[in-house]
Amino acid sequence: MTKSALQEKLVALYLRLNGYTTTGLILHSPSAEKVEGEIDLIGIRFSHHSQEDRIIDCDPELQIPKETFIDIVICEVKGGNKPTLKFNESIRLHRDRTAKLLKWIGVFRAEQIDDVVSAFQQVIQTKEVQKPEPFHVLKFENISIRPILFAPDKLNPTKTQPNFIGGQKIIDFCWNCFRPITIRQTCATDYKAINNWGEQFERLVGYFKNNDLANPGKIEDIYKHFNAID
Repeated sequence: MTKSALQEKLVALYLRLNGYTTTGLILHSPSAEKVEGEIDLIGIRFSHHSQEDRIIDCDPELQIPKETFIDIVICEVKGGNKPTLKFNESIRLHRDRTAKLLKWIGVFRAEQIDDVVSAFQQVIQTKEVQKPEPFHVLKFENISIRPILFAPDKLNPTKTQPNFIGGQKIIDFCWNCFRPITIRQTCATDYKAINNWGEQFERLVGYFKNNDLANPGKIEDIYKHFNAID
């Protein structure tokens, strides 16, 4: 498995545990030799989501809107330690491609698309940062749409970087979900059938449920466990 594939699986699992249904998306091109872009992850969390039996709150790092919204997150997963983090040019610089993305998601009416594209592209433009700001929340009726950067190889944003969710916060949240300190009477975690998580998550969930681990480790430990390559 490549590191980039493992990173995206890890972020998708993190979003799943926070109540989001996730998928990626290819923006197709008329050319037979290339695509117009690829969205790493789209997450959708519906407004009445609840996981009371798990007795664990969603991660505050995600800054999920408290209002009753259908929350859509457009996620870029950026590996490596380059200081500059930004959204891909495919949606940052091309209105038509951002429109394709929004039309595929399918929650906005045709007459709303131009306004949503303009607002979305405005907040994902690269700019000088004095300090990391909260994630942008674009609200349209009962829908919020939010661009979020994930950086599995980094810890926390510096003063000059845009806000992102780093790898250790993702790993620690997953660990707390699968390996709670206190036994939950309404949500057992010692089940053996990890294959119920499906092909996408089975091996990763198996890592977190490995009783030989005393702690979740770091992203490098996960790369080593899966023999992930660049």
